Amino acid sequence: MGKSRHLGAAIALATCCVAGCASIRRDRGSEQVLAARQMALRGVEALQQGKNEQAEQLFSESLDLCPVEERAHRYYGELLWERGSRQAALQHMEQSAALSDGAVDVLVRLGDMQLEQGQLAEALRWADNAVERDHRYAAAWSLRSEVLLRQGRLQESLYSCHQALNLQPEFLAVELRAARIYQQQNRHRRALSTLDVVISRYPAEQIPVEVLDQQSECLIALNRHAAAEQRLAAAAVRAPSPDRLRRLCQLQRSMGRPRDALSSIEQALAMAPLDHDSQLLYHELAGNAVQQTAAVAPEQR
Repeated sequence: MGKSRHLGAAIALATCCVAGCASIRRDRGSEQVLAARQMALRGVEALQQGKNEQAEQLFSESLDLCPVEERAHRYYGELLWERGSRQAALQHMEQSAALSDGAVDVLVRLGDMQLEQGQLAEALRWADNAVERDHRYAAAWSLRSEVLLRQGRLQESLYSCHQALNLQPEFLAVELRAARIYQQQNRHRRALSTLDVVISRYPAEQIPVEVLDQQSECLIALNRHAAAEQRLAAAAVRAPSPDRLRRLCQLQRSMGRPRDALSSIEQALAMAPLDHDSQLLYHELAGNAVQQTAAVAPEQR
């Protein structure tokens, strides 16, 4: 894996800035560089206190004094990203990466930003660079595995998952991703055993709902519908959502449990009355219930 072209360009630019900052030190004294650093530290403190506007002003002033203040670039970039100024944010983060000599956490953050924008090739370049810088940094392997999964490169993604888990065995996002890959490879038993390892770490009432969701998918694929319903119902109780309740409804209907299915879809509609898919399911189940009632009624008369 070669170094990212972005990082190389940023380092070149930072080298020019270093010369400029050295000139500042000669012409205006080291007090100005120290003032820039102190402003950046005050900006970080303001950021931690939720004073974003004050932090942004301090980071901007810090960079005016000395354009190679790494902290200012890093946190100013995060603030710009948060408010939607994506290109400017990336430029500041690339400066931070160069000035920190490729700090691996900054490289991973850059990859995350590109991933969020759907720029998979760019995200993979930053992930590869982070792995090259520090192959024992689990988050770098995690980022790489996520990018490769989105590119459809399942086996390569799974390899990166295993690398991350070797370094950090209890890494929930990576464990779920590995289980997802096994599911896509139709290795449902392997996916289920991966999720069982996760579940073993939690009391029953604290199992993450996303783990219960994935477990239910594996169990459905293995035709273990009763166990799947148990997991999905538990997730729906812990974190009810229209999508989760709709999936529970569909499962209950496939198991020949129309009343339970109708109850689940009614709960989904109570949360999202305008959801089209839920409306269709409700009308189908309610219509069947009316027909069944009408068919039974003559026998009762």
